Amino acid sequence: MVEVGLPDCDPSLVITHYHKSSSKLYWVGQVFISFFALTLIDIANRGYKGFLKIFLESRIVQYLSKISYGIYLYHLIAALFFWKFFDFTQRTLSNWGYDLSAAGKFLGSSYVSFWIYFVIAVACATISWYCLENLSIT
Repeated sequence: MVEVGLPDCDPSLVITHYHKSSSKLYWVGQVFISFFALTLIDIANRGYKGFLKIFLESRIVQYLSKISYGIYLYHLIAALFFWKFFDFTQRTLSNWGYDLSAAGKFLGSSYVSFWIYFVIAVACATISWYCLENLSIT
């Protein structure tokens, strides 16, 4: 079993990264992001129109916004749960002669794993909403 921990970090790398991030280009990017966020807040304050209004008022987006705190809480646990379950399944099936290494490579790709984690996190957040959060509100 391989133990996963925090990598050794050279303190000089942190200082070097800080000095690189204080360049003019970095600060221009930060200012741009700030103005972009300010523009979004202004648009939201004035009211959405068109496609954005239709999108934000859709039932799926409304539901995801209702359980969004649960998604935030459970998204890392979803990834851990999935890989623990996959590891258990792989060890169990390897005793019977099956090899899941190709499936592990496929499931480990960024695009596939994102959707797996998302589905698990939404499922956990939904259970949490109906079993814990909704009961405390009423």
